[in-house]
Amino acid sequence: GTTGAESMLLATAILWGTYPPALKVLFAQEGAPTDPLLICAVRFAIMAAAASFTFVPLRDVGSKVLSGRAGLAAFELGALGVAGTLLNTASLASTSAIRVAILLSLVNVFTPLLAALVGKTAEERTVKVPSIIACIMALFSTLYALSDKGAGGDSLGIDGLTLGDLEAMAAAFAYSSTKVRLGSLTKEIDAPSLNSGRFLGQGIIACAVLAAHLLTTQTSLQSEWPHSNDLSQWAILAFTALISGMLSSILQAKGQQTVTPAVAQPIFSTVTVWSTVFSALVLHETITPSEIVGGLGIVAASLVNSLRI
Repeated sequence: GTTGAESMLLATAILWGTYPPALKVLFAQEGAPTDPLLICAVRFAIMAAAASFTFVPLRDVGSKVLSGRAGLAAFELGALGVAGTLLNTASLASTSAIRVAILLSLVNVFTPLLAALVGKTAEERTVKVPSIIACIMALFSTLYALSDKGAGGDSLGIDGLTLGDLEAMAAAFAYSSTKVRLGSLTKEIDAPSLNSGRFLGQGIIACAVLAAHLLTTQTSLQSEWPHSNDLSQWAILAFTALISGMLSSILQAKGQQTVTPAVAQPIFSTVTVWSTVFSALVLHETITPSEIVGGLGIVAASLVNSLRI
């Protein structure tokens, strides 16, 4: 039922919230990989390997997952997933996990707008008054949260705005695109094929881009990841791949079979809360006054968006 689907989406948001602090822990390790492309390729390769034995029999992957409509969906979702995660990872390299979490809540603005523009059904394209009000609230709350200077990253010459901020905002757009397209694709393609294709598509695209990067720059994997034999670093990457990434994506796809993107978004927006809590507990990061006010504004926007009017 709808309640069960919404519980799956809440679990998705909680698992998403573990990614920023986990990655920050990885960055703090000596000799850990710092190139966002390498990190994404390793994570997505782990997901693709696990997906190969989880959803669809290996012998049927070519015919059921990587061909026809399912194949197009696999590479569409794969490209969006790689883009979003690559940008998110890059932003975390220079910006606090809490600030990134707040910026990623711009999905509250992007998701309803994208659903209205490219939604497949009339229900998906409908943006109600509470959603419009929530979009405006979320936008201004995010801008206010950005008003503090010195949050890290290279300044872009705009008061308080850094390159890391811009990367996080672009990641939010990519994630919103994924949510909207997933909401439509779950009604066209069976869940096992869609899940398998999504993970395989991400793995193929990320590894191909990494290989091209290494060849064109003549860089070795050893120089990109000096301590690649450190099991603790592999454990962190495996956690972010299988728990923060794969399990959350499975729950998201299952939940969005019966819940529209506009209804799901208030639930997804709680990822800001979970990520902030995990970052404070694990990383002991502090929250600036403007980030507190901006975060509360985003939560209020989510509540407004959830009104059934």
